[in-house]
Amino acid sequence: MQGRTSTARLAPRDRSVVLGDGTARAALSFNDLTRHTLILGSSGAGKTTRAFNPILAQMLGGLDAGAFILAPKPEVVAEVVEIARQAGREALVIQPGSEVGLDLLSGSPDVDAMYFRDALGRVADADLQALDGAVTRLKNVLRMLLGTGRQYYTFEHLSSYCFDEQYAATVRVHAAEHRRAMLPNSEEAWTIDEAINYEDARWFQFTAETRRTVQFAISQLLEPLRDARIAKTFTHQRDLVGIESVFDGKVIVLHIPRAEYDSAAQVLYTMAKRRFFTTMERRRANPALDQTRPVVFALDEYQLCISESDIQSFGIVRSAGCMVLATAHGVSSLYSALPRHHVDAALQNFTQKIFFKTDDQETLALLDRATHHSPGAISPSLLFGMSRDQAMCHLTVGDDSIDAIVPLEPLFVIPDYLGETAREPVRPEATFVGEEQRRSPRRRKDRRASTSLRIA
Repeated sequence: MQGRTSTARLAPRDRSVVLGDGTARAALSFNDLTRHTLILGSSGAGKTTRAFNPILAQMLGGLDAGAFILAPKPEVVAEVVEIARQAGREALVIQPGSEVGLDLLSGSPDVDAMYFRDALGRVADADLQALDGAVTRLKNVLRMLLGTGRQYYTFEHLSSYCFDEQYAATVRVHAAEHRRAMLPNSEEAWTIDEAINYEDARWFQFTAETRRTVQFAISQLLEPLRDARIAKTFTHQRDLVGIESVFDGKVIVLHIPRAEYDSAAQVLYTMAKRRFFTTMERRRANPALDQTRPVVFALDEYQLCISESDIQSFGIVRSAGCMVLATAHGVSSLYSALPRHHVDAALQNFTQKIFFKTDDQETLALLDRATHHSPGAISPSLLFGMSRDQAMCHLTVGDDSIDAIVPLEPLFVIPDYLGETAREPVRPEATFVGEEQRRSPRRRKDRRASTSLRIA
């Protein structure tokens, strides 16, 4: 049948995200997308305009997904905000200095200590003992702060306790006073007892040299966060946005400029990712939270926050209705952040892979392994003959594996902050399988409403 068809509107989880056109076309269902998508290619190859933007636009518009997006580059922030606007959504951008902050701590010292472990990233084998000591120290300091009062459970107080002996002594006195007023067998009393016992029986029994080594490891993590604008947004207990709001459809964009906050950016992005994953895991056990809305976790430049915990977390969040959409320059950039065996294990969680032109040998090796055993396998050498508007896709649609060179029309997003007349970007419109046929991309000029850009 030609032209537009009219059918009953499908629920968001019953719609699909479409890649390509004509015979080289794949419709990925919500279940397919929860197998996670990784986009690889060298800088300027088209990862963002040909894949990341079009897929995200369909997720926000067609699937009506809530979103948590890590965007290190300012141009990506602007594009994401405009994509959200075109989908009828408002994006909340959180960046250093924002009046509204992001709650990166879960409130559990054991869980948050592991956030810090991931944020410390790759370390030499000789430093593993100091790293373990730092994580244990941070966990028990967080226990002490929590026992003193939830208002003290912040990055700012954590740093002060670790590096200001007078402040630490004052907090310990307050914690002991609170302990005396508690029931002996309460969880709160146990938390304070554990923190005090750790300091008395272990921390203060370490040699001065051991304590200095552990303190140095902690400073590597916390020192980059001692910035006025970061403190304003992430370390003060005021007007914090809960990541749980994505279950109600919120689109949250976290922007930490890498050029200004190199080490801090990596720490905050990694902790934000872990915080999000913890939130997704808790969703399954909390019926009060929306259980049906799709949620996308999108991250530009995955190498900035890849961590060992991804190996388990990606599989867990899949069952909670999370779709991961990530880009990276290449596999080599991931190897520079983590040991090879950890990266290889993490990459197995990305069933959907999209390859653009690259000369990274590790990425080409991944492409060869991914497509080698497929029926009618295509040669990775064809990658170098593709145009800018093509990508080599290794996809799983339902029970079928698809390896093909797919045409991908670009989605050039031009934010219209002042609501002035602007050219509509040339882009394929979102197609929902079972609703209506694909319409051709077109150019036109129109008067747009002002962008719903909300810088907190």
